[in-house]
Amino acid sequence: MGVLDTDRRSIALGVAIGPLSASYLAGIDLSVGQPYATPFVFGAVLALVGFVLVYTQVEEPGSTAAGSPAADPSSGD
Repeated sequence: MGVLDTDRRSIALGVAIGPLSASYLAGIDLSVGQPYATPFVFGAVLALVGFVLVYTQVEEPGSTAAGSPAADPSSGD
């Protein structure tokens, strides 16, 4: 069982769960204008949450903590 098998399974799971969840969410009315807007609003909220999590939790490569020796240019190393 390699990485390729895991990738295929995750894609298959997304293909199966995506339409099921969208059809469930389409039955919920948010009163935002269009009757089928709920899946799109839900997707936009998930994308926004993902963006905020990545922005706040992922550090830029090569950055170090403020107190580490690599961040102090006066150390003389």
